[in-house]
Amino acid sequence: NSGGAVVGYEEIAEKAFGYVGRRIIAAILYAELIGVVGIFLTLCASSLSAIGWPAVSPQCRLLLAASLTVPWLMLRDLRALSWLSLLGVIS
Repeated sequence: NSGGAVVGYEEIAEKAFGYVGRRIIAAILYAELIGVVGIFLTLCASSLSAIGWPAVSPQCRLLLAASLTVPWLMLRDLRALSWLSLLGVIS
């Protein structure tokens, strides 16, 4: 991005601190994304426990939550996901 508008945090860090700053901010952003996914899967697993599956081990609930949510990442557009959110609103 030579002389244009700065688009993201990584570019801001590169302009302020150089290449090392860009790599540090990229690492922080990726760690945040991985942490959010971990927290989301943990919450899904605990919700499965709350709805009546306490006999299943926590690891199995976590794998079940991941197997139910990860396929939604493969969607090409969000139209199919809108039907799932409608189901959540109805329930």
